Amino acid sequence: MVISYGNDRGKEGVWGRKTQLIIVRGQFSGNSTEFPLDIRRCHNCVAIDDVKTWMRRYADLMREVELLRARADAIRSRAASPPTSAVDGMPRGPGFEGDRLGGVIGVADALERQAAGKVARAAEIYQEIDAVIEQIKGKHAAERKFTSQCRYLDLMDWPDVIFLLFGDKDDFGDREDSYIRRTYSIHKAALQDIGEILDKNKGEKEDG
Repeated sequence: MVISYGNDRGKEGVWGRKTQLIIVRGQFSGNSTEFPLDIRRCHNCVAIDDVKTWMRRYADLMREVELLRARADAIRSRAASPPTSAVDGMPRGPGFEGDRLGGVIGVADALERQAAGKVARAAEIYQEIDAVIEQIKGKHAAERKFTSQCRYLDLMDWPDVIFLLFGDKDDFGDREDSYIRRTYSIHKAALQDIGEILDKNKGEKEDG
């Protein structure tokens, strides 16, 4: 199966040309540390899309936590507001407001418990991703690790990643566009490294 990977410039500014993913067998599982894909590398063909999905698991889960907590806060805020009388013209028993408030707070507490469970899972995923990133080796490994950790673990925006990586260069202001392209190239190379590491780790697990 061949999956076209279109120009991603508008979303993240990562690539200005088209790439393809060639998936020989298997199905990627976003909830697993394994990467069950056999990858055939060729010119302009890289297994990037699934690697990015695997790497984004931490950010996706933390976004869920953020939304759950925002919902719980909104529910509590609404419950704390003075009750409006005769909204629907129906009479209310003396214990109605207390019962309603207790139910609403119960919902908010349940959402907070869900958020806490997801935070715990996110911490595990963080460690999984970081452990794979730390296996990157070779030329410019430090920059590849740094870029991946800033982007997928620290959840930084690209301008912040680029400035941290190259902002100390004397010519950064004059050649910022060049450093932006260089950062994206480092990021792409890191994703390719991570794809190979995940595939290698899976192979070792199967052999064991």
